Amino acid sequence: MLYSRVYRDIRLSRREQLMLLEIGEDLIDTASGFVDYMREAYGFSKSSIWYCLNRLKEFGLVEFANREELGKPLRLTKQGLGELTRLDGSKNELIAHFSNSFMESMEERSSAAYAESCLSRGIYAYR
Repeated sequence: MLYSRVYRDIRLSRREQLMLLEIGEDLIDTASGFVDYMREAYGFSKSSIWYCLNRLKEFGLVEFANREELGKPLRLTKQGLGELTRLDGSKNELIAHFSNSFMESMEERSSAAYAESCLSRGIYAYR
């Protein structure tokens, strides 16, 4: 597992690293829009995305609006840009890791839904 060191020996999780990479793409201006995007693209829960975003903000790697600062865009800080540069080599690995996890999760959900559908219709021998 790739760990990225930040100040004070804080380590970023793979998910936090992925979020830095995605924020670095600069496609989404608001934190709430980013949360929706990450939920759709990777299947993460909203609460875990907000948790990671707030940690990244605490570490000084990103900035975004809170309730008192409406209109402030989601952006990497100078320190966040430096961290993004260090992560650039692992970008494909991180995206592949989470994309595969999401696809496996979706396959499991669809299999479970199919089995439940068969059982609800009285079909006990499915696939």
